[in-house]
Amino acid sequence: MNTITLELPSLLQERIELIAQQQGISVNDFLVKSADKMSQIEILNQIKRQAAQRNTLDGFEKVMNAVPDVEPENPDDRIDF
Repeated sequence: MNTITLELPSLLQERIELIAQQQGISVNDFLVKSADKMSQIEILNQIKRQAAQRNTLDGFEKVMNAVPDVEPENPDDRIDF
């Protein structure tokens, strides 16, 4: 693992600490999970953009239909749209 030092506004740091505490996880775990979810959303958006550029959603729907429709093991990993 790598270490990153961040300078955050006090209010943002307090919000992050509060949310992490409410979820019963460390601030580090909260930030790692948040970054991971952001990257998953960006990948999905990239796939959608590429499908739109090809002027067809057939390929996108084919890929998405290949993904199993199961609930994630960890409820925190769920992405609702």
